[in-house]
Amino acid sequence: MNNCFIFLVLFFQGTGFVRAASPVPTPLASGEPKAACDCKCPGTGVDNRLISIVEGVKLVQEFQKAQNTEVKALEHRNRIELKEYQGSQKNRFKDWQRSEGEERRKFFRDHQHGPERRQYVQEFIAKRDMMVQTLKQEQERRATELEAKLAVLKKDQEGRLREFRDTIDKGERPAIRLWP
Repeated sequence: MNNCFIFLVLFFQGTGFVRAASPVPTPLASGEPKAACDCKCPGTGVDNRLISIVEGVKLVQEFQKAQNTEVKALEHRNRIELKEYQGSQKNRFKDWQRSEGEERRKFFRDHQHGPERRQYVQEFIAKRDMMVQTLKQEQERRATELEAKLAVLKKDQEGRLREFRDTIDKGERPAIRLWP
């Protein structure tokens, strides 16, 4: 007997997999008439056939791989979205600097000397700091939103994986709706 199979039987002995591994008489093998629904029920997306231990292990592995791919795809979309957002913020800041520079030059032409210049420069520095702070806060808020999306997806995936494994433990084929 294959060592891998012995390991699987021992590993899953406490779960429902062992029941699924035992031979189940099919309607055709036992001479009984074939049931109207022996595999997929239309509209339900459920495959009613029992599965073996090996099939169950493979299905769980495929399911986890699909979930990892889903997470990586969302992380990739989030990174791209954040980079685009940073680029738009950078352009917005450059436009703001350009317009402020024009205003500053006009102000300095009109006010050659005096304390108004000092006051204007101090106000300009305060406005620029406020603009930079606002952009940082917007970026942090955006990053937090994207992290929240990812957390929601992971939490949803945990629930679906739990339901998927419970179905596999019963020796049944999981519903299609659970797949990412």
